[in-house]
Amino acid sequence: MQGVFPLIFGVVGSGMPMSPTASTLLLASSCRRSSSCLSRSLQSLGHAILHKDNQLPSSTDCQSQQQHSYTPAKLQLSCCPPQHQPSTSNAQLIPPSLNQTNQQRVQQGSLSMPVHRGQPFPMSGALRMVATQPENAVYSGPTSPSPRRVTLRTLRSKYQQGVPISMATAYDYPSAVHVDQANLDIVLVGDSVAMVVHGHDTTLPVTLDEMLMHCRSVARGARRAFLVGDLPFGSYETGVRDAVVSAMRLLKEGQMDAVKLEGGSPARVEAANAIVEAGVAVMGHVGLTPQSISVIGGFRPQAQVAEEALQVLDQAQALQRAGCFALVLECVPGPIAAAITKSVGIPTIGIGAGPSTSGQ
Repeated sequence: MQGVFPLIFGVVGSGMPMSPTASTLLLASSCRRSSSCLSRSLQSLGHAILHKDNQLPSSTDCQSQQQHSYTPAKLQLSCCPPQHQPSTSNAQLIPPSLNQTNQQRVQQGSLSMPVHRGQPFPMSGALRMVATQPENAVYSGPTSPSPRRVTLRTLRSKYQQGVPISMATAYDYPSAVHVDQANLDIVLVGDSVAMVVHGHDTTLPVTLDEMLMHCRSVARGARRAFLVGDLPFGSYETGVRDAVVSAMRLLKEGQMDAVKLEGGSPARVEAANAIVEAGVAVMGHVGLTPQSISVIGGFRPQAQVAEEALQVLDQAQALQRAGCFALVLECVPGPIAAAITKSVGIPTIGIGAGPSTSGQ
């Protein structure tokens, strides 16, 4: 403190206006109560340097010194005991940088200000800046109230009224957000993720655990559409019990609304029936079934001859009897798809199957 007195008296004696720094040093020199008082004064000095616009008046009397607080944190900058410090309203704690609207919110206690140096701020509430629609929703996460979801009753109603059903595939959160923004009815988390995202040549390598991860990502992004998860190859062919367990995992862990399985052989029909009886909605899939690429010899159109067309028709009808709520018809001729659509009483979703299906 010996080095402080010459500086202070030199400034005072010269008649120059005192800066916040000099004012705080004078305050520090005038208060000789304790070392903690000096510490608080030095803290005031630091804030005076950082916030030059707040002029701290000088004082030589510790008892008469009023509280000088600078926001956004309500910090005690004077060395006076708390009992001698007057209360400060919220209006006195508003920095000049806030606009008028936010100043009113601060005074009402609905907007909290940032806190410096770990000090608590007495106001409650939080300022949350969230952008929307659609790109910003991808990165800020869903924040608006959940829209009315598409259900099986919605799909049945559209089918009975002859309204086309829309369906798209999504593999992750960003794509699911954009698909949901388009108000599509169904979002499929397809096992084609193995080829599109993971770079495999077929859909066979993707596992159930990988499908669950993608299903959860899509479920977080698509909050309106009806969600269908593909049962990957190897998760339901080994037996009815495995099929039911895998389907339940897609609903419980993957947050799906239904599952889809490929093929219409007797074993697949039995699996579909068992899954439906377990309480899980099932979408069937006939025509080109990529999981059967080893048998069909590659990705090629199906039902090109009468025998194949009748087989696809029989499979579609069998899956309907098993309890499937809809059917995917992939890579079959348009007239065959139209005939199948007319012969069944459930919606058909075409993938390269012409314009006559119930949806695309």
